[in-house]
Amino acid sequence: MIRADTGFTLMEMLVSLSVLALIMTLLSGSLHFGARAWEKGRMVLDRDADLRAVHRVLRRMVTETAPEVIPGDKGLTFAFSGTPNALEVNDWGFRLTGEEIWVEKGLQKSQLALSVVGARFAYLGAEGWQPQWPSSTRLPRQVRLWADGWPEIIVTPGTDADAACLRRPPPDGALCRLAGETLK
Repeated sequence: MIRADTGFTLMEMLVSLSVLALIMTLLSGSLHFGARAWEKGRMVLDRDADLRAVHRVLRRMVTETAPEVIPGDKGLTFAFSGTPNALEVNDWGFRLTGEEIWVEKGLQKSQLALSVVGARFAYLGAEGWQPQWPSSTRLPRQVRLWADGWPEIIVTPGTDADAACLRRPPPDGALCRLAGETLK
C-alpha cells in the first residue's frame, strides 16, 4: 500500500521561511535606501532653490536697480557701497550674519536664505577684486558673493558710467566715461 504524504516537512518549512526572511530583509533595505536617496535629492533641490533665490535677488539689486546719484563732497556719487558682509544699493541692502542673509529696506526685514556660513562679498575694480567698495563716482565692474559649500555668484552692474554722466548735461562740461572710453 502506497501512502501519500501530504504537507511539508519541517526542513522544507525552515528553508522556505529563511528564504522569505531574506527576501523581506532585502526589500526593507531597498525601501530604506530609496527613502534616503529621496531625502538627499530633496535637500539638493532645496539648496539649489536657495541659491537661485539669492542669485536672483543679488542680480536684480545690482543690475536692474537704477543707481541713485546722491550729492556729496566729491560731487555726485552712487548710492552703492559694500563691505565683505554687506552690500547697499539705494535703500535696499544685504546683511550677512552667521547663518542668515537678510534683505533690508528701511526697518523691515525679510528672510531670504538660511544656513549661509562664511558668506562674503567682493567687488571688482581697476585694481582687481577688493573686499570693500566705498560709495564713489564709479560702480564696481562686478560683484561676487561666495559662501562655503556654494558656487560663486558673480553679477555685473547695469551701468559702468560715471555718476556725472547720469545728469543731463554733465555739470561744467565734465567728461563722461562709458565702458572705459572718454567721451565729450
